[in-house]
Amino acid sequence: MKFSLKYVENFFSLDGSEKKEAVLAIIDYIIDETDTPYLPDFITDPIFKALANSFVNIIMPDSIDKIAPNKKIEGEITLGDIEEFVNDIKEGFKDGFQVHDIANITIETIKFTSEFIDTTVDEKKQIAKDIVNELIESIEIPFIPENFSDSILKALADGFIDVSVDSLEEIL
Repeated sequence: MKFSLKYVENFFSLDGSEKKEAVLAIIDYIIDETDTPYLPDFITDPIFKALANSFVNIIMPDSIDKIAPNKKIEGEITLGDIEEFVNDIKEGFKDGFQVHDIANITIETIKFTSEFIDTTVDEKKQIAKDIVNELIESIEIPFIPENFSDSILKALADGFIDVSVDSLEEIL
């Protein structure tokens, strides 16, 4: 993702939505050309393409308002703040978490951690990763072993959290 973003940045004639489409085209091509060990592409490719689309929308939002925090809170994040946030997220997904929910969960978690102005960037990243990873563990993907899917989804989410929090901190 980072390489495709850097590549399309050099095309000054493209607007934001065209750059987003170009990044997705590059990622889709890589997904098509890459084989997933022990699993058929017809199962994994649609999952990875859906995730890529969702995560590109995090990295390249149509509006900064989609990932910017709703408010600023002085002080550091407490365990109580985290528990309240996780409960609110779970309340919003009463039917359970699905693969397509990962991007929304990640966005909301990044927005939540970014609200706390006295929390360091590294702490924000780690807290966001811990929250998202915990929620990923409750997602079941048919035909894919849980230990395999969880580790891939967590690695993807962690990378996007790092890039998104860094980008957001630069802007805010």
